[in-house]
Amino acid sequence: MEDDWALSKSPIAFACLIEGVFFCVGFPLIPTLARHNKLMGAAERYRSILRDESMHCNFAPDAIGAIAMENPLPWGAAFGEEIKR
Repeated sequence: MEDDWALSKSPIAFACLIEGVFFCVGFPLIPTLARHNKLMGAAERYRSILRDESMHCNFAPDAIGAIAMENPLPWGAAFGEEIKR
């Protein structure tokens, strides 16, 4: 069971940390500077990157749900509590 939990935690950690935190909040200064008419080209590129990363964040729960449906064993109440911790 522990091996199943370890494998099941990986996509959740990836979705939360990599997609959710690192990409979505990684460049907050650029839009701020764009509001002051500075780095307008970089801000436009950032908007494209943010749009792409937002699609990844929306895709992650769907992918995790598909994994849970195919392999329901580790996805119980105890696993939910482990993820919350």
